[in-house]
Amino acid sequence: MDKKQNFEEWVRNTIIQSAHIYYKYLVKNHYLLYSPSFKINSIYEATADISNFKHLTGVSSELKGRQFFWKASSGSLTIDDFQISKNNLDYKQSKPIIRQKMICLRQLDSLYNSCTYATEAYQRQTFSCSFAISYKNVTLGYTTAKPHVPISIMDIDLHSKAATNEPLLILCDTSLSKKYDTLVKGTYFDIVVAYAALRTCLSDELIGEVAEEIPSILIYRDIYNYFDAFPNYIYS
Repeated sequence: MDKKQNFEEWVRNTIIQSAHIYYKYLVKNHYLLYSPSFKINSIYEATADISNFKHLTGVSSELKGRQFFWKASSGSLTIDDFQISKNNLDYKQSKPIIRQKMICLRQLDSLYNSCTYATEAYQRQTFSCSFAISYKNVTLGYTTAKPHVPISIMDIDLHSKAATNEPLLILCDTSLSKKYDTLVKGTYFDIVVAYAALRTCLSDELIGEVAEEIPSILIYRDIYNYFDAFPNYIYS
């Protein structure tokens, strides 16, 4: 097997592995980012669809997005199903770009965590993102159109960018019910502070978890008025 075949086989295996990661962590989990420091919107909701996966890989393929994903996730994708070329670039020019994307794709499972950063209205030469999230040297950009789905994955660290914010809260919807039930980043007190903005987004389960912590937070009620917005039954 020559070097080109070795690289193509590595890309194929990485795409297959990454398809499972993409489905488990981004398709089956939706995320909400909230920050009072955001300038355009205080809340961004990040979703994903299997049809977007092919675009993230950077390879060219005659397969439709959904067909490409299902072949990858089933392990039936072959090196004949895609080409190492993109945007009129030849193999040699495309190879380092595809390699970077493969390395980034394998880290999709760690993008949303307590150290995630975000930037609004992220611009690249060939596309615009409503927002982008970043962890270490991996950045995932989301479409401007709603629902916001991934449009590009890049080997870039946004942490040092001036326009980058650290979201106060990141919540996860693990049931795809459009009600966020899991706290990824932030504290229960942050949820109380932001409750007026988030009230329609929170699941009863997450509100219940916050309620269990209310007694230990009530000390702040005489200082802040945040609790006036929170459901009375929780601390009555």
